[in-house]
Amino acid sequence: MAVDIRWLCAFAVLLATTVFGDRVRAEAADGSAPRRMVLVELFTSEGCSSCPPADAVLSELVLRQPVAGVEVVALGEHVDYWDRLGWRDRFSSADHTTRQSDYDAHVFHRHEVYTPQLVIDGQLERVGSDIRAVQRAVKTAIQVDDITNEQFRNQADGGVQMNAHQYGGRG
Repeated sequence: MAVDIRWLCAFAVLLATTVFGDRVRAEAADGSAPRRMVLVELFTSEGCSSCPPADAVLSELVLRQPVAGVEVVALGEHVDYWDRLGWRDRFSSADHTTRQSDYDAHVFHRHEVYTPQLVIDGQLERVGSDIRAVQRAVKTAIQVDDITNEQFRNQADGGVQMNAHQYGGRG
């Protein structure tokens, strides 16, 4: 059964608002500033020997939430281009590969995709296993608001608004 990437992203947003929403509302009620949500996408594969450290970085970002003023919402997106090299990733999806390629074509213009690539708020990319570079990129992402591909905003009523744009791919 194929899962449409849009439904997967919608589920991730719903999960994030459910899990993190109470904490964001509690912080706002305490008088502290609400945290800005930043989407962090890890393009990974079970066939990639460099990916387990990046998976650990992604988990650490979610569990520790180390960047002040930011609530990290994380997605692990398993690409399928490693499958033809001998290791079939049971979580891989051509949709994830297309999404990563679309980022390269429309945002980064590097003419390459790789794992473990971590995309921060649809605007910055880093090697997913470099925790310090990733944390710096998360801090930068909240300052560069006008070119984001996907944005999460905390609303005054405690809800979360998501604005998204899908480049190319399957529609």
